[in-house]
Amino acid sequence: MDISRNKITGEIARGDLGKNMRIGDWENCLDSDGNILPKFQSYINNQDLQNAKNGKIKELEVFHESDEARILTINNTFKVSTNYETSRKWFNEIINDLENESDVTGKSHDDIVFEWEIAAGVWLPLKLSQLKQFKYAVFNITSVNFKQYRTHIKAIESLTTKTKIKNYDFKKGYLLNNKLNFNL
Repeated sequence: MDISRNKITGEIARGDLGKNMRIGDWENCLDSDGNILPKFQSYINNQDLQNAKNGKIKELEVFHESDEARILTINNTFKVSTNYETSRKWFNEIINDLENESDVTGKSHDDIVFEWEIAAGVWLPLKLSQLKQFKYAVFNITSVNFKQYRTHIKAIESLTTKTKIKNYDFKKGYLLNNKLNFNL
């Protein structure tokens, strides 16, 4: 254990804690054999446990934003991000415009077509009804995965040992590597 004493302030610091614990007298932290007394050991252990939780939550955040959790593959051909700020907003704007076109022209949702560029120079004609199916799939994945994200944060915060934190599987419950097939 890397514990050092700051001679000026009388603080105990542990290298990976990032915080100092102010004490009045360094010698009061140690027993006659030089071991840290339980009340100070408890402080250090609590900080270690919280650091482990914070690290696991950061891992969860990276995973939650990764392609494994965020990508929807449509007809094994093209991929769409299920990130709310990008794809879902985009779907909402396009669908709203196409629904307005349907209202103005009287065309059905199967007669309104949107040309979606799925790769550079590759355009896929999609009916408004198909775009609505895509939007629903994106919403469903986003919703399920966000609920899992929140559930996992609560679960990690409630863990009581570093071993439990280390072994916690935050991929459970996520919709991963999503695939969707439509008749296009």
